[in-house]
Amino acid sequence: GAGVNYTTLTGASSLYFACQRGDVEVAQYLLEKGADVDLSTRDGRSPLFMAAHAGHADIVLLLLQHGAKVNQQCTSSGASPLFIAAQQGHLGAATALVKQGRANQNLCTKLGSTPLMVASLRGFGQIVSLILARSR
Repeated sequence: GAGVNYTTLTGASSLYFACQRGDVEVAQYLLEKGADVDLSTRDGRSPLFMAAHAGHADIVLLLLQHGAKVNQQCTSSGASPLFIAAQQGHLGAATALVKQGRANQNLCTKLGSTPLMVASLRGFGQIVSLILARSR
């Protein structure tokens, strides 16, 4: 059978897909079997990035507990997991990244946007408050 770190042609792994879907049981099992927590797609989207993008706070916490790189940026856009959670309005995922992961809220995308900027632009006040409270 295929190993736990086998990837598609785009670099997506089984863990990546479990994180995207929000399947915490499968993600936990794959991590226990040695799945690489930071194995990213060719454009640099990690399992943590995908969990944050989809708003799966429980999986974000699981990945952080397994040592996921909280500030790993997508190579194509420069977006971090916190940026994508802020952009999508996922308060639970953003909270986990900031409080448990100590995510760097000042990382910029390739276009120069920060998580605070995108949350402000999109009107996600609770995420703005979360980021501002952390920056004090």
